[in-house]
Amino acid sequence: MPRVRVFDPSPDAGLKDIFPLSVRSLSLLARAHTAPGVQEHALSLHGAVTMLQGLDYHYSHMVTFSELYREGRVFHKTEYGHEVDAYLNQLGRLYYFFACGLGKHCGIDVINDIPSILRYIPLRHKHAAHRSIDLRRGESDEFAAFQLIGMSGNLRRPRPDSMASSIGKDSDYLAIEAALRESLPVYQLQITENNEHRISFCPEVDHVTIMADAYEGFAKVVSVLQKA
Repeated sequence: MPRVRVFDPSPDAGLKDIFPLSVRSLSLLARAHTAPGVQEHALSLHGAVTMLQGLDYHYSHMVTFSELYREGRVFHKTEYGHEVDAYLNQLGRLYYFFACGLGKHCGIDVINDIPSILRYIPLRHKHAAHRSIDLRRGESDEFAAFQLIGMSGNLRRPRPDSMASSIGKDSDYLAIEAALRESLPVYQLQITENNEHRISFCPEVDHVTIMADAYEGFAKVVSVLQKA
């Protein structure tokens, strides 16, 4: 395998002080790259780092869109949706790194080590990689349509720091608009036709857990290879 040089973006900082986690993962790789096992798999490891960087990249764009909306601008739902689709596809690449690639070789247990990635990967399979309405896996026409509608981004949830008042049936337009600006898009995938199993994904909230699992899984892989 060709040797890969990796440069530490934060050489003077402790790993726990480096954020975002995609940058921390690059620092971790740079500090471990002299180990023979790490060097042997450096191309795959560096590729995994770029996947974490991709997740942070698309997340930052989503935050920008929703913050502009919060400040009174028009919400660009289509552009936001493109970032969500790209995020989910990047999540899929990372999932396969852990589940089938080097991660599996190093003993990654997808259920226990990357539970949030495992939880949201059906959204990639049923919507981002391809839409279930286009490539059926036994779904009826009606069920595939429901899946597509749920992934439209029309659902909302209050921001964690929202100060907006709740709205009711008698709320006027201004109150509703104010509440919407204090909310975040939610993407919901119906898994079973009886509606007993649904996955709700709020990218700007769930990104934190996804990145934490991704970094810890990556760190475990690096640790195993350092000892190889």
